[in-house]
Amino acid sequence: MDHIDYLFTDFQELHGDRDFGDDHALIGGTAFFEGKPVMVVAQRGRIGVADRILIFEYAYYSVITPESCAAILWRSKAYAAQAAEALRLHAQELLKYRVADEIVDEPFGGAHNDPEISAERLKLALSRHLKILCSIPSSDLIVQRCQKYRSIGEFEDLAAQAVAG
Repeated sequence: MDHIDYLFTDFQELHGDRDFGDDHALIGGTAFFEGKPVMVVAQRGRIGVADRILIFEYAYYSVITPESCAAILWRSKAYAAQAAEALRLHAQELLKYRVADEIVDEPFGGAHNDPEISAERLKLALSRHLKILCSIPSSDLIVQRCQKYRSIGEFEDLAAQAVAG
């Protein structure tokens, strides 16, 4: 919610569903961005699917915390540093492995030190990406989105190697 009020006008948050109510990890609603109607989906600790993923330079993006990952893999949270390295959480690695599409620069000391500058930089990036996405037919966007998520990271076919080996 930190940047929604700065980036969008007339944001109308949508709440819950009939069975479970609000999901506190996800915020969604309708708004206007630079005068154009948009659907806003923001997250607090949940991974989402999008045509473009922008990340602040000091942010991280993961389905699990390093501590939880370490507890699962090594049965001890003491290995959290090793887990964090293996998860490749940082913005530069996320860009390298094609999870993120752009890293948004933060002001000195991080986004929290100057929320206005952070929001302005995010707004410029969003505007640039939205212009590109709006020029692509919906059917092509769906194909591109599927291709994006199928190509993320590195894949090694161990079964094929075993058969060939």
